[in-house]
Amino acid sequence: MLIINADDFGKIKAATERIVLCHKSGRITSATAMMFMADSDRSARLAKDNGIETGLHLNLTDQFTGNHEPHLARCQQRVSQHLRNSRFAPLLFNPLLRNEFEYTCRSQWERFEKIYGRPPSHLDGHHHMHICANVLFSRFIPARFRVRRNFHFTSGEKGMLNRLVRRIVDRYIEWRFVSTDYFFSIKPFENRSRIRGISELARRSNVELMVHPDEDEEFIFLMSNEFRDLIADVETGGYSALTQDGKRSTIPEEPSWTIERR
Repeated sequence: MLIINADDFGKIKAATERIVLCHKSGRITSATAMMFMADSDRSARLAKDNGIETGLHLNLTDQFTGNHEPHLARCQQRVSQHLRNSRFAPLLFNPLLRNEFEYTCRSQWERFEKIYGRPPSHLDGHHHMHICANVLFSRFIPARFRVRRNFHFTSGEKGMLNRLVRRIVDRYIEWRFVSTDYFFSIKPFENRSRIRGISELARRSNVELMVHPDEDEEFIFLMSNEFRDLIADVETGGYSALTQDGKRSTIPEEPSWTIERR
């Protein structure tokens, strides 16, 4: 199964409009929404009106642009400063910021439930910070909840230590939560063989493809007949289709095509 998830729903009006259009055109299967942003409330109404499966796009790094209380802004600012302090900061659990992380995360979850009238269908993070140590090793995310994993890489990509850390984090996600077998960004979509490879992989595994329709070139490709044809013969669905026991459809294998480097 192929999950095509659009990030940044509700961040700005343009992102919201394009995500809704992509959903109506069958180019995405779900979205993840940002809370306390300029278009958060309106995007929630549009998601309900259009039946868009929507999860929470946890924002720990970008300043809130919608209505929010000063205490939340202060907590998020401290969290953001910690996460941006170094490339290794997200890997380290900071006990001194335990309360700030908890308040920042729970405020967004509770806001989602208020404006959507239900819990999020799944969870990921802006700049992928939902997998930072202070979030993963807290009790903020319910057990067996649907959570995005790390990007998948082929042998030889990234350094050995980088791959080891990612593998450890992914094993923890698989143990405690429910996730896909693979996770990729649609970029670089200029490599059409790569997109075909992802589609082929989704015939025998659960794969998430991350997209950002607010980016012009990406939106044009998503709405193209070529992309429609690339996913036409693949089963698509949302995170809600993943089984709660987290069983894989197959044992993950190493793709033979080139994956985006990050």
